[in-house]
Amino acid sequence: MPIDAALKEKLVRTIILAIIGWYLLLIVVHYFNQRPLWNDEQCILLNIQQMRPSDLFHNPLLSLQEFPRTYLYIIQQFSSHFNFQLLALRFFPFGSMLTAFFIWIYLAQKQIPSLIGLLTFFLCWAASAPLIYYAAELKQYSMDVLVSSLFLLFLYHQKTFRKHFCGPIYALILLLLAVSGLLSYPAFFFMPLPLYNLWMDAKEDSRWRPLVWLYLLSCLGCFLAVYYFDFRVSTSNIASLKVYWKNYFISFDSPVHFFRSVQEGLNGFISRWFVEKPRWIRMAARFFVGIGFLRLLLGAWPIFKKEGLHFMSIHSIAGIVFLEYFILSAFKNIAFGVPRVSLFFAPMLLFLTVDALQWLKQHNGVLYALAQYPFLIYLLYISLGIARMIFAGDLGAEPFIWRQIV
Repeated sequence: MPIDAALKEKLVRTIILAIIGWYLLLIVVHYFNQRPLWNDEQCILLNIQQMRPSDLFHNPLLSLQEFPRTYLYIIQQFSSHFNFQLLALRFFPFGSMLTAFFIWIYLAQKQIPSLIGLLTFFLCWAASAPLIYYAAELKQYSMDVLVSSLFLLFLYHQKTFRKHFCGPIYALILLLLAVSGLLSYPAFFFMPLPLYNLWMDAKEDSRWRPLVWLYLLSCLGCFLAVYYFDFRVSTSNIASLKVYWKNYFISFDSPVHFFRSVQEGLNGFISRWFVEKPRWIRMAARFFVGIGFLRLLLGAWPIFKKEGLHFMSIHSIAGIVFLEYFILSAFKNIAFGVPRVSLFFAPMLLFLTVDALQWLKQHNGVLYALAQYPFLIYLLYISLGIARMIFAGDLGAEPFIWRQIV
């Protein structure tokens, strides 16, 4: 390798490590800012302080809240030992996002071959206000990011697990994946994928059939537990939340309403991963992240076929999970395009954005340069704006990085 090329590679690797450290610094400072609980967090705190453990599993949550009951119970029991201090209340959300980020560091290094691509991906995290803000909020959304990343990690290595892990260890991993549904509702989007891969493996080797049944029954058991202890006792809350989120469902009232609701949902799904204002940032995100969304639509099936009809890559996994997400929104069971609700999808979409840019590099270097380098400047500008708010202790749920601009 020429000296100049080696120095350039070393420099880029150093910058990547600096960006990783920068994101970690932002979430740590945000966590230790100990800003006051805002409305939704106060509502969760009411449930933690006023409801007994048995009530958490047998009664609707107060203030029309929805929260995985097992996860809420864990937070309640842990924070009670620290007199419900802010750092204790937000400890598990912080730890979840921190762990998820380290998993994504590993996944990105495995699936993004370009150093510039890695740099861009990690800078996306440092420029994403939701991926920073929810690392220190008393809500379940960072746990959603963690659980989805654990499924992606497993699916990426599932063939390796089959070859190198004995039956009991493999079975234990599958059981833990199934149990994750007690901590995060989006886990149910991912649960069918290991089952499908197991079923494909069992068609080739009947020794894996017991694991198919074990995992299937474990997932069904987890779903029934969540239904009995969460959804069954929350029918009134869920009905009220459906009214609250009515403008964020896919509508079938008419063709006009359908296309309008899809357009509005996709606009939110694509453009709201950085900051809310100034508005030009969201407008630019429609172009940059829109490329990633096109990669999602056009690349999922070809890559799925290329990998032997197994769910292994983020492309195919994101494709089927998005389809599930869209269908549930059509049945008015989940809000479409709301950042906190779909936060579990954000790292996948940002990964696909970077992957789309790498695809563009292979096919048209000029267009790649026109998109890649402005995107880096754009991300750096946003990240510095977010940092300004964090160091001032002023990062909110819907941040706009320069308050005088609307």
